[in-house]
Amino acid sequence: METIVSTQKTIVVLGAGYGGLRTALRLEKLIYPRLDYRITLVDQNRHHQLITQLHEVAGARTPADAVALPLDLLLGLRRIDMHQARVTGIDLSRKAVSTDRGEMRFDYLVVGLGSETNFYNIPGMREHSFSLKSLGDACLIQGHIHEMLEWAASQSDPQSREEALTFVVGGGGFTGVELAAELAESLPRLASRYGLSPEEPQVVMVEAGKALLTGLNPLLAMRATRALDRKGVRILFGSPAQSADARGVALASGQRVASRTIIWAGGVRALEALEKWGIPTGAAGRIKVNDFLEMEGHPGVYVVGDSALVIDQDTKRPAAPSAQFAVAQGEAVARNIYARIRGAEPEAYHPHTAGEAISLGASDGVAWIGPLRLSGHPAQWLKAFIAKHYLWETGGLDLVRTYAGLGKETVRQDFPQCLPEFRPGAVPAQTRAGHS
Repeated sequence: METIVSTQKTIVVLGAGYGGLRTALRLEKLIYPRLDYRITLVDQNRHHQLITQLHEVAGARTPADAVALPLDLLLGLRRIDMHQARVTGIDLSRKAVSTDRGEMRFDYLVVGLGSETNFYNIPGMREHSFSLKSLGDACLIQGHIHEMLEWAASQSDPQSREEALTFVVGGGGFTGVELAAELAESLPRLASRYGLSPEEPQVVMVEAGKALLTGLNPLLAMRATRALDRKGVRILFGSPAQSADARGVALASGQRVASRTIIWAGGVRALEALEKWGIPTGAAGRIKVNDFLEMEGHPGVYVVGDSALVIDQDTKRPAAPSAQFAVAQGEAVARNIYARIRGAEPEAYHPHTAGEAISLGASDGVAWIGPLRLSGHPAQWLKAFIAKHYLWETGGLDLVRTYAGLGKETVRQDFPQCLPEFRPGAVPAQTRAGHS
């Protein structure tokens, strides 16, 4: 009997985040209707998570199902194989990826495994703080807030009550600012449900630098700072965190903030596992790439999103880990893989941002697009438009209709239900030691 040998080549995309998903979707369109290439998308989750909206879930404004897009729906009838698994290793010499569900070989590889929280070796911070990197994290925060409010309402000791009602946000970057604003809006309303005074909950932001939103236009950063101040957020500038425990955070200034809730948003780094797998990395553990987003010394292996160390030629500094850069890199990698398949010349990728939009609660924000500087409602509208545009690019008008308005008609009066796999206790995220 004649043996049939398959000549089909495999493109493996690791991670269904902003960069990985866009790579797979765009590449599938480019190579269709060729049958000699197969695209496999690998992710441990069944959903594509809208990371830029996690603060809304943590603050109980938006239900989790509004920011979790089922991959089955997004991939639809596309010729993309979905492999739900956790990546456990990458062997570049053998062109193989190990997962907890077996090994797969590749002809082309795209690494888009995202990032993890950088705790900067601050003693106790990893063990005693929450992060906001996934829907699981957002739901843990949401559930913990519920527990703290309920527990505080039963306490007669003023110190215990104050600790329970003080919520510390570490880091004054985009994530920290959006989360602090969200909590400042939602906590007074939620506190009332437990018979607490709306004025009792406090949001304290700990920032090592002298200003928030470093890198943003200074005028907009100042407007954001003033907005947080109006919402009652207490900002401690020039206050690097020195250590953390179950009862609060100690600052380098000698000050201590007593709290049973610390949410650390002080920075990110690429997965530590990349270094363990022998992959050459640079700043913040990110993988060094050339102008075509290929891993240095490994043609056909590409990196996108937070995993990639891309140098901005204008600033000579690493490009920020952001959703818009990840999407653009996904587009670039898809084109460059297709160029290699056709024997054409690849195109160099240069990071470029057309603007930024930062939420400061349900109806406030700051933003810039081109020469325009926006604040208040216009900035929030721009952020909402960007979110809808992303949905349209990813899944068309049907996806916009399904998800753009989900849970957004009103600010919810109760904690939105998290999906079963994202409920507190179901996700092995940060330890909750000291938070119950």
